Amino acid sequence: MELTWITCLGLFFSMLGVAYTILVERYRQVWEKMPEWEIPPGYVPGVMVSVVIPARNEAAGIGACLESLLRQGYPAHLFEVLVVDDDSSDETAAIALQVADSRISVLRPPGTPLPEGFVAYKKRALETGISKAKGELILTTDADCVLPPHWLELMASCYERKGWHGITGPVAFQEEASLFERFQSLDLLGMMLITGAGMRMGLTHLANGAAFGFSKAAFEAVGGYSEISRLASGDDLLLLHKIMARYPGQTGFLKTAQPVRTQALGSLIAFFRQRVRWGTKSKSYSDWKITAVLALVFFLCWSILLSLALLFWLPWYWLTIPAFLISSKAWADYRMLRSAARFFGRNDLVNVFWPAQALHILYIAWVGLASNLVGSYKWKGRRVK
Repeated sequence: MELTWITCLGLFFSMLGVAYTILVERYRQVWEKMPEWEIPPGYVPGVMVSVVIPARNEAAGIGACLESLLRQGYPAHLFEVLVVDDDSSDETAAIALQVADSRISVLRPPGTPLPEGFVAYKKRALETGISKAKGELILTTDADCVLPPHWLELMASCYERKGWHGITGPVAFQEEASLFERFQSLDLLGMMLITGAGMRMGLTHLANGAAFGFSKAAFEAVGGYSEISRLASGDDLLLLHKIMARYPGQTGFLKTAQPVRTQALGSLIAFFRQRVRWGTKSKSYSDWKITAVLALVFFLCWSILLSLALLFWLPWYWLTIPAFLISSKAWADYRMLRSAARFFGRNDLVNVFWPAQALHILYIAWVGLASNLVGSYKWKGRRVK
């Protein structure tokens, strides 16, 4: 009876490995067939664009972010930048105000008393900017990001030519100083591939607020951040899901080798907190397919860890299970990550694949668990949930 139970568990673990391998390989195949978006020949911009940047204690990066926006080739009279200072305690607002350009405005959220338990500070900042925006197309990014030279043209041309009401684009880390930061870079490139391919497949619909766009009309039509303001996070992904529900088939991923750049996190604690924050949104997903995919990855990683632990119990029996799971996951991940690294011109990151693979298994298992158990966390010096 004991052997039968163990055999069934081993078969279940193996099925997870097979399912994961098939899924990841499918993502890679779809990604490689996706056309890269390029600015159409002879494209003449015609849409007014408002770039909204929520900023809290971002004095170290806001200057470079604004400089990268002012270097854009987009017509000056067709875009504006709205920096919303989210109660910073540093010089964020002062630095933004020092930039001598009429296209940049610095705003602050209204000072009305907030309800007890309020956590949607970033959404409040974004709403402040969007309410003042003159543009038909709203683009959001983060204050610690540097935008590629043609970002506005890429996003605007995609919006005008494809008619999408929601656009999500790639984000990548830069200037890594350690193995841990290089792991984060490789991991993020894989997430970009999954984001693009997943949206193309209609399977997983992800977004990153550092490179996100939507029509102001769509934002208003879906009620903005209402219904998702109970969470501190989710200003990108959960809003995208609302827009998708209202405008089926009119959202997509802008595949370009010119990602928005930002810095990897320097400490394990900061990384863990970031990923837990991202993970807490999963409880609010309305699409069962994305929940199923996340569950598959989560249970696979725990299957690897549990099967390794069971080696101490029945070493000869369990030796084959973790070997199969690790090898199949590594095979699929390597092919996917190599494809992503090649597209974004970061082949050097593939050199850290094996330590990155070990870290990926551990962080998915523990962050996935913590995301469902943790009720609140600290973000930008605030206790939120």
